[in-house]
Amino acid sequence: MHGKTLIIDSLGIISGGRFSKEMIRKGQDHSFVELCLYLPDHENAIDGNIIVSREIYLNGRNLCKINGRMVTVNELKEFMRNIIDIHGQQDNQTILDSSSHIQYLDGFVRK
Repeated sequence: MHGKTLIIDSLGIISGGRFSKEMIRKGQDHSFVELCLYLPDHENAIDGNIIVSREIYLNGRNLCKINGRMVTVNELKEFMRNIIDIHGQQDNQTILDSSSHIQYLDGFVRK
């Protein structure tokens, strides 16, 4: 993997995306991705930081945490949905999703 691909794939994984067992380094039994976010106004922030991690094992088991608290992959996905929006050329963008428009408006008005 090259640098840009590694970063994008890691952000996808930490956002609750699909993971291929082939992504686990040869000779290892799991892969680990961790992200530290500085979001001082977020309700889950501790001293302005949120630490999100995900371990994926060869047997398919996932261990996801937000600030050290275990969560399911679906909870991780839902949490990260409003923080990171990754899309390719053919993907729909969150900004075009009318159900998210009120959040953008609220965020703009608060500033």
